[in-house]
Amino acid sequence: DKLASDVKRLGEEIAEHQASKTKHEADLKAEVSRREKDHAAFLAEEKDYSESVDALERALAILNKEDYDREGTAAALLQVTTAARMPEKAKSIVAAFMSMMDDKDGKDEEGATSPLGGTDYAAPEASAYEFQSGGVIDMLKKL
Repeated sequence: DKLASDVKRLGEEIAEHQASKTKHEADLKAEVSRREKDHAAFLAEEKDYSESVDALERALAILNKEDYDREGTAAALLQVTTAARMPEKAKSIVAAFMSMMDDKDGKDEEGATSPLGGTDYAAPEASAYEFQSGGVIDMLKKL
């Protein structure tokens, strides 16, 4: 009778342990599946971030390469005069202005004083474009 009760009790304990083992195996399988999904999501997010950082680095390189003022020269006027739609009168005015810009001593070829008064003063040449993205570069570097 004692052996039968021990067998019955041990059988119940074995059944409980098997049920517990089955439950833990199911939990383990669910956890492994969840971690695999989390890992895949992490890899996708990491790839997105690394692509974004790479794009920022390329943008910074391009902006730094373009970080200079473009000088405005008479070449821009010369280019305008070659436009097919520009009237002849406007072309002649631009050509006259360019010849005055070339006149350094205030006198023309014959030695006459120029209409600008022959002063030695020359205004500084303005930049055609001044780079204004320095703040953007600083902000991108802080990212």
